Amino acid sequence: LECAETDTHYATNKTFVKASDARGWPPGTLSTDTLVKCSSSSLTFTVTLQLAGVYDHNNVDHTDAFLQKYAPQQVIVDNHNNNNFGGDANQFAYRWNIDEASMVKTMQNAANKNCFVSPIFAAFGLRWCMRVFPNGYSHAGYVSLYLHLLSLPPTLKHVEIGWDIMCLQPKVSQ
Repeated sequence: LECAETDTHYATNKTFVKASDARGWPPGTLSTDTLVKCSSSSLTFTVTLQLAGVYDHNNVDHTDAFLQKYAPQQVIVDNHNNNNFGGDANQFAYRWNIDEASMVKTMQNAANKNCFVSPIFAAFGLRWCMRVFPNGYSHAGYVSLYLHLLSLPPTLKHVEIGWDIMCLQPKVSQ
């Protein structure tokens, strides 16, 4: 998860065990004040996923089969024009562009626990989205950014994902 404009990102490996599992960057990664002081009329959040493991209920590893079947056609996609902008065949990245000035202003003035959700995207045969709470979810004053798994076939026990999530914009005005 990454915010490029602020050069804010967080990378880790996590296990997702059910649809609706969410993993995010730690509290304090990006302050709401930094987001509010952003001089840009757009925000970009990017998540890069690397499939590390796919296991069924007998703990049989299906990672290679998933990579063969679901290798990304477009390694990195953009929510506006779905263009490929580089990457590794075992990685998938999604860029969520928010380029309406009124939406950026709404996000900058959001109350605690106010959530904004990216369009749904598919990676490695699974459905995902990003969710951002500009004024925090459990920690007011800090941006909460999460990667959500929306689908997991019932035949699978869990997937292990290496990910890097970032916010690309906030250039802070002085």
